[in-house]
Amino acid sequence: MKNKLKRSILIIGYNAKEELRALLPTINLLKVPISCTVEIIYIDDGSTDQSYNYFNNQKLLFEKKSFCYKTNQGRVVAMQKAIDLCFGEWGILIQSN
Repeated sequence: MKNKLKRSILIIGYNAKEELRALLPTINLLKVPISCTVEIIYIDDGSTDQSYNYFNNQKLLFEKKSFCYKTNQGRVVAMQKAIDLCFGEWGILIQSN
């Protein structure tokens, strides 16, 4: 079998717990061809609402990675961290707002 196509879903958030409650169940509904692998990456930009813990405690059907900044660094820094962590040949970036 050929190598699987690698896809990444990159999520950056700041105090995004409520948005993650809505988003993560829909990610589990994705229909992914057998020829693809998918990873979900969440970068927490210094949240105070336990967003990071919420993400890490959710069961997803895909590989997941996460990183949490201790203080807010801004969207550009968070996006770059997500890109640095991803393995995908293709990716989609989702901002929590």
